Amino acid sequence: MIDAALSSLADNKCEGMAGFTTIWQLSEEKWKMTRVLSYRHRQIKPSRLGTQ
Repeated sequence: MIDAALSSLADNKCEGMAGFTTIWQLSEEKWKMTRVLSYRHRQIKPSRLGTQ
């Protein structure tokens, strides 16, 4: 699991946090990332962003 901040591309502001995991598939002796799953989406309290 990876926790990462989610940001808006339009204004580059952090909008929340989510967990991520990736699904890999072995095909023709090479590993290929086939899916990225996000879960546990939540807002971040302003105090965690360093603002008042």
